[in-house]
Amino acid sequence: MPDQATMQPGPPDIPLTEAPEIAADRLQKGAEDPQRKLTIAEDKIWNDLPEAERRIATATVAKLHADLGHSSIRQMIGSLRLRNAHASIIAAAKLYHCSACYESERRRLRPVTSGNIYEPGSHLAGDQFEWVHPTKDLRVLGTIFVDNGSRTAVVHIHAQGTSTERLGNVTGEVAAETLRSHWTKYYGRPDAFHSDPEGCFASNAFKERLAAMNITFLPEPGEAAWRIGILDKTLDTLKESATRSARRVAEDVPVQQLFDMCCEAHNDLHRTRGSSPLQLLIGRTPKGVGIETEGL
Repeated sequence: MPDQATMQPGPPDIPLTEAPEIAADRLQKGAEDPQRKLTIAEDKIWNDLPEAERRIATATVAKLHADLGHSSIRQMIGSLRLRNAHASIIAAAKLYHCSACYESERRRLRPVTSGNIYEPGSHLAGDQFEWVHPTKDLRVLGTIFVDNGSRTAVVHIHAQGTSTERLGNVTGEVAAETLRSHWTKYYGRPDAFHSDPEGCFASNAFKERLAAMNITFLPEPGEAAWRIGILDKTLDTLKESATRSARRVAEDVPVQQLFDMCCEAHNDLHRTRGSSPLQLLIGRTPKGVGIETEGL
């Protein structure tokens, strides 16, 4: 049994941040751990070994790992190297994966948001959405923009119809004009734009407009929805606020005005690090904000 005092500490184990099935696949391949990758010489020696000797080497490594109390395999590989173990044993250690260690591995849930802290005004996220009026036979199609650094939100309604009517999608040209007339016109040009990799924001017309404004387009894959979690959470909040407000205000209030009031309330009342979204984005709260939104 190796002397514990002479074992060199290895780097920390790679945390499992993906879904369990993805993490298990990567664990079996060992693709993202350079210390578990065979060298050219080790690969040749391992491939030249008879199957029976491979099983013996693997069993030896498994017993050593168990005798060490299921400690880090990286540390075990480092210890074998210090003791000039045969290359076949080192290769077997690099290829070995303990099922008991994996089953007891501490899992990490997928993050709710990306965890990145952005400078206000630097990273903008956008998406299309539909909303159904709670008291009328009305469905609307809109676009939302949310600044990831300050949480400032802007909503523009494009079309409306009956609750069963399909409203289609916004074109790239309309999306680009909406970005210009409802965001950059008032808050300036962001450095990057986050969105789903499909839809109007992924069209060539929209990307060309972004390139002309020197804005980097950052598509976020569907399986990594937490990267636009700020946008999704803000949209859910605004839609819920609009639903509650629609039940209290007069029925003739336009939907655009309804969402404008909800955005004003959010941009004035939401707090990030002690400041409202508008305070973080433009340095102050404009006069009059909150007057129309009282009672919402």
